[in-house]
Amino acid sequence: MNHVSRITPFSNRGVELSLNGKIVQTKNFNLSASFNVAFNKNKVDKLSSGETEWKTKASLSNWYGTYNYKMEVGKSMGLIYGFVNDGFYTVDDFNFDETTKKWTLKPGVPDNSSFSSGNFSFKPGAMKFKKLSDSDSDLITEEDMTVIGNTNPKVTGGFGLSGSWKNLDFTAFFNYMCDFDVFNVNKLYLNSAVRRNYSNLSTNMNLARRFRYVDDAGVNVSSDPVALAALNQNAATYSWMSVTQGITMSDLIEDGSFLRLSTLTVGYTFPQRWLSRLGVKSLRLYFSGSNLFTLTGYSGYDPEVNIQKGLTPGIDNNVTPRSRVYTLGMNLNF
Repeated sequence: MNHVSRITPFSNRGVELSLNGKIVQTKNFNLSASFNVAFNKNKVDKLSSGETEWKTKASLSNWYGTYNYKMEVGKSMGLIYGFVNDGFYTVDDFNFDETTKKWTLKPGVPDNSSFSSGNFSFKPGAMKFKKLSDSDSDLITEEDMTVIGNTNPKVTGGFGLSGSWKNLDFTAFFNYMCDFDVFNVNKLYLNSAVRRNYSNLSTNMNLARRFRYVDDAGVNVSSDPVALAALNQNAATYSWMSVTQGITMSDLIEDGSFLRLSTLTVGYTFPQRWLSRLGVKSLRLYFSGSNLFTLTGYSGYDPEVNIQKGLTPGIDNNVTPRSRVYTLGMNLNF
């Protein structure tokens, strides 16, 4: 059942620790540091109409199914639901009819043929999902969806350093988030036939990795089981042509953990003896930068996308990354 009603009570429980201190303090050199870390866990305590769960769908057009997020009493908000990828179908998963030149799945093999349409006929090389439900049918349906991502960071925080050496001063602040998931929609568009007129394939789908139907000589071997199996004996991923609609699947969920240099400022204060003849009391020149670098294993531009916001958080769907800003400034006092 889908709902747009507001959520009633949910709770947040956590711990935050902050430390500040001076590390070095001498006549010419000073160094101070700050550090904070926070652990937070939210939980849905009750839904307004008394249900035990609400299903909702992110505002993604032409995507399969009726939901990709679900809120359940007793569980956290921000849980992503979808299908679990299980590689791709091989020649051994099918029977091939030499007369009709058609491929049919062998009994007992999970069937997600409904996820391929348009110009792609279901065959080896198509992406494959795990069958998780207890239904007697081999057909993959919404009943086989499960939690594939949690957009809630387990740990958040930051740390900073500030100091001076003679007339030079600096401040730097880093922030971090650990162990949370990002729904990388851009990855789907770059690894599939979805919106193919507006995108290009990523290196993940290069000839050395993807399942192929045309050999190096330009011959289509999709109706030759022996040649097709030989051509793809080292294939690492499914054919991009087999993904013809938006599907929330585990291949699109990535760890967003990151460490970011949020701000850095370096300044120089001119000695008073240089300024007295000019009638200037003080003069400081400085350089400041923000979002200077981010260390992360996330494949997109920026893992910090609408985290813990709304009912469908953590979606990177062509989100504009944070700008890198440089500033030169002067503090002048007469």
